[in-house]
Amino acid sequence: MNKIAFVFPGQGTQYVGMGKELYENNDLAKNEFDKIFSSLDFDLKKVMFEGSEEDLKDTRNTQPAIVAMSLVLEKLLREKGVVPNFVAGHSVGEYAAVGSAGFLSMEDTVKLTSLRGAAMSKVSAEVDGTMAAILGLDSDTIVETLKGVDGVVEAVNFNEPKQTVIAGEKEA
Repeated sequence: MNKIAFVFPGQGTQYVGMGKELYENNDLAKNEFDKIFSSLDFDLKKVMFEGSEEDLKDTRNTQPAIVAMSLVLEKLLREKGVVPNFVAGHSVGEYAAVGSAGFLSMEDTVKLTSLRGAAMSKVSAEVDGTMAAILGLDSDTIVETLKGVDGVVEAVNFNEPKQTVIAGEKEA
């Protein structure tokens, strides 16, 4: 018995130009993206397709961009008859999973992640905080190293043995 799962990614998978080729060459993708883009109060299309890397890395833009891309790809797979038995997501990818499962419309899912990204960006600015993914070091080494840092910075996500996300005060 074969089962199919769609697993949606979190922040860090974005890149400028993501979705542009699909938008320009696939009518279904264009229609789905246009529905999403027209439901938002900012120009996500410009940020995704031709914005700067810095703009796309801003959480306010990153999160809806990743979820929009994920749900358009999911729609294209379903059109080809690939239907998941299960859905899951990592971090903001959980929102794409909720949309994929049909609990929210595609547009509402992206709008919700837009609000989430804006709230996270606002809080980060207010506390002068940031986050970073550390690649290639084991989490125990990172946790021990952070104990010697002056200020507030902690390991907050243990994504895999060699990828740990840290967060805290920018200065720290």
